[in-house]
Amino acid sequence: MELWQRFTSHARAAVLYAHEEATRKGHALIATDHVLFGLLSTAESGRGVQVLEGLGVDAVALRTDLVRRIDAMPGGSHTGEIAFAPAAQYVLQHAYAEARSRGDEHIGTEHILLGLVRVGEGGGHELLAGRGVTLESARAELDRLGPGPSG
Repeated sequence: MELWQRFTSHARAAVLYAHEEATRKGHALIATDHVLFGLLSTAESGRGVQVLEGLGVDAVALRTDLVRRIDAMPGGSHTGEIAFAPAAQYVLQHAYAEARSRGDEHIGTEHILLGLVRVGEGGGHELLAGRGVTLESARAELDRLGPGPSG
């Protein structure tokens, strides 16, 4: 099965929101900031945001800080193809690895969150780390939430 087919509809939406935000800002690359933006854009239906909320992260304040950070990124004139920055590619690779290690057939927003924390670099990771989100705490919160539909 192709990797993209493993993504849940919510995880696909998160990646598409990331792409749209990078396009809207005229950025040449989709960075981890954009990936986190996409994740937060699925707030009503994504388990990734449920994990953050369970860890006491204020998703609205996080999004505000994130938008401020994205707005400060250079860009504004790129109109060609947009690619994933290496760190953002690693986020998606780590999301796949996290899903596999948990025995999950599909990749959901919760796995993208784990990938963002696990990647160890980039603005998305920095914002999460600054709020105390670690790989261990995110995994533990996902375990606490228990089985449920991947979002």
